[in-house]
Amino acid sequence: EVDEGTIQNEIINGVYDQSLPLFRAMIESERVRINFIDDTKAEKYHLNSCSDFGSSSNALFHRFFWEDEFEERDSDFVMVFDAENSALCYPLIMEQMKNYAFVGGVWPRTSNPLEPDFLEGPCREMPKNWHSWLRPQRLYEGQQKSHTNDENDAFLLREEYPSVCEGSRAPFGSGGLSLRSRRWMVQAIASCPHVKYSGIDLDSNKQFFPCKVFDPVKEGYYFATVLHGIGAPLPSAYTASLFSAEVFWSDQVLDVYPRTSEELLLEKSISDGRPTISSVDDEMEMVIPNAVHKVWWYHPEEMLRSEAITSSCPLLPFIYKSSMNRYEEFSKERESWIGIGT
Repeated sequence: EVDEGTIQNEIINGVYDQSLPLFRAMIESERVRINFIDDTKAEKYHLNSCSDFGSSSNALFHRFFWEDEFEERDSDFVMVFDAENSALCYPLIMEQMKNYAFVGGVWPRTSNPLEPDFLEGPCREMPKNWHSWLRPQRLYEGQQKSHTNDENDAFLLREEYPSVCEGSRAPFGSGGLSLRSRRWMVQAIASCPHVKYSGIDLDSNKQFFPCKVFDPVKEGYYFATVLHGIGAPLPSAYTASLFSAEVFWSDQVLDVYPRTSEELLLEKSISDGRPTISSVDDEMEMVIPNAVHKVWWYHPEEMLRSEAITSSCPLLPFIYKSSMNRYEEFSKERESWIGIGT
């Protein structure tokens, strides 16, 4: 019988053999390592099993995932990367993103047929979710009206949700392609844990939790909502769009989430020197970001096969086939999504 260590080594060698030279060099320099999900971890993170664990996103809700799966030498920053649907284009300038808790592709204001999770759109549903999740805090405050200086007051969160879709802010946070601070992931979970997936025993834990999540929710939406709610440092819509694109390219973001000319002038400086692509109508030059995720859902075939894209994102053809493109399928409804595909 072949032992587990031998199987794991064969998998690692297989990954190495099929990798491109740059990724091989990263493996050789120990900048990349492969962690395996065994039965113990599958149970801990509420995955189906180690042989067929389904979506791995349940693990990201877990308080200790962000520590136990990493080593002391590892950076605080993690790129969550769905290899089947994402492609890196060119090197990330970490200096531009290092002060943020969470960065991902910008979402539209409204729901759309391809991603209907926010039925009323994130601008409305994120504040509604926050209000719902803060129900333990409101119950506590109602019971404590006659008391002062209670030790639980130190854990109370701001009930008023910050504006998500005004000024420089926008909702963002693709679970399939995002840059995250592990420290802020832990803080988000500690502030508003998911009752099933957080790894925190909320029944026996004596600490007061003013915010709890009982609903089924995608982890990208969960972290986006909680991090906005607790005041984590987050980038503007335009800065987020320079990291990744899914629904919008950078300058399309500005059509949906406008900036003042002064703010835009400052932000545009960080896009200097980046490659660009023309919009479908050739009226706009749009910056190509560091990475893309499922762009074939929202953008036409001719754009994704253009010289500008293939030269800037040379790995995209490895994961994208023309049969995957859904741009024409929903083109008639595109105007209602506010700016998609313009």
